[in-house]
Amino acid sequence: MQSAIGAVQNIEDLFSKAAGAFSTKCANEVVPVDLSFYSYPFTFGSTSGPHGGMGGCAMTTYQVYVFAYKYSALYLFYCDGVWKLRPNFKFGYWPE
Repeated sequence: MQSAIGAVQNIEDLFSKAAGAFSTKCANEVVPVDLSFYSYPFTFGSTSGPHGGMGGCAMTTYQVYVFAYKYSALYLFYCDGVWKLRPNFKFGYWPE
């Protein structure tokens, strides 16, 4: 599910896209009010951030957004255009 959801313009758009992703995965209608939201800065080891691959040799900090749906054991991570759906959540990290 990485990057399949699309670009985000603002926080309302971010919530809508997250709700849509959970609706698809959980096979029922999920609305943004059903989501829990977490956000924290994460420092990546290169300037490529969550995109992986080659980047400059400087560490760069990006904001990570995490969504949880109350009826699912999955977490949806978003950072700089990259979406990842994972079964566990550890505050302060970016899933590989």
